[in-house]
Formats: sequence, structure tokens, C-alpha cells
Amino acid sequence: MSTKKKIKVKTKHTRYKQVSKYILKNIIFTLVTITWGAPTFVIGVFYYLYNLITRNILKTRYIEGRVAITTKDEWLGGISLGLFYFVGDHDSLTTHYHEIGHTVQNIIWGPLFLIVIGLPSIIRASLWSYIQKRTFNKKGKWPKYDDIWFEGQATHFGYKYFIVRKSDYYKHFNIDTQHVLL
Repeated sequence: MSTKKKIKVKTKHTRYKQVSKYILKNIIFTLVTITWGAPTFVIGVFYYLYNLITRNILKTRYIEGRVAITTKDEWLGGISLGLFYFVGDHDSLTTHYHEIGHTVQNIIWGPLFLIVIGLPSIIRASLWSYIQKRTFNKKGKWPKYDDIWFEGQATHFGYKYFIVRKSDYYKHFNIDTQHVLL
């Protein structure tokens, strides 16, 4: 008896199906963001226009159905506002995944996102150096940024739903390799 192995061959049809699924996913994400997540989306549009008018944008990319904007701001780690997410000029792959995760939280929480996740996240990020020092002095170890539920969940969502193969990291995100933290 001869045993034949089935070899799965990718055809043009399979590729078109994958592309169609990707496009459909992004269309649904966009529609949900501009309706259910409208408050965050509107703020994102105004913040994008502000950065555009003040010539604060270094580069704009379309990543996973989102508009990723790298600004000249050195102080900015990242902020997600609907379809837009903004990172400072020292952006890393980790930051991109984390901010993409916040966009997923936005479509889950909708109008409550700003109160439940957005505002606490901004406050925590602005106090991060103080939190680190205080925790280290009390416990003798450095805290992780993802220790609080909403930050950990954002990172989890970013990696779970949008992880790409290692060989595609730099090509996909077009990020300078010296700034990538894995």
C-alpha cells in the first residue's frame, strides 16, 4: 500500500479569500469605531488635525486597519484615539502592539472607554516615574507597566490579535530596528 501525503497548496483563490477576510475585518472595525466608539474617534480626528496643523507629524502609516502617527514628541509613549494611535519618535514594536490593543478595548467599551480606560491610562502614564520609584522603595522591585488590568489587557489584545511572524516585524511596521524592543 502506498501512502500519499496531502499537500496543501495555496492557490490564487486562497489568497483572494485571505485578502477579502482582512478587508472585511477592517471595514467592520472602522464602522464599529466610528459608531460605538464615536467619542474617542472624534477626539482622535481633532488630535490628528492639531498635529497636522502644527507640523508635528513625522510619519503616518496604515497598520492593521488603524492610522499610526509618529509625532516629533519625545515625551509621548503612545495614545490611542479611535482609528488613530499616536506614538513618539522613539516608537517600538511593543508600543505599537500595546496601542493597537487599546483600539480593541475602544470597540469593546465604546462610549465608556474614555472614562474606564482612557483617563486612568493617561493619568497612570503621566505619573509612571513616580509610581516606579514608590513601588521600588516599598517592595524592592520595579513594577511592570502592564500590572494594572487595563494596560495588561491592551498588551494582551495587541499581541493576541495582531501578532506577525518575527521575519515580518520590521517590514510590516517599517520601524527602525535599533528601537525595537522584543
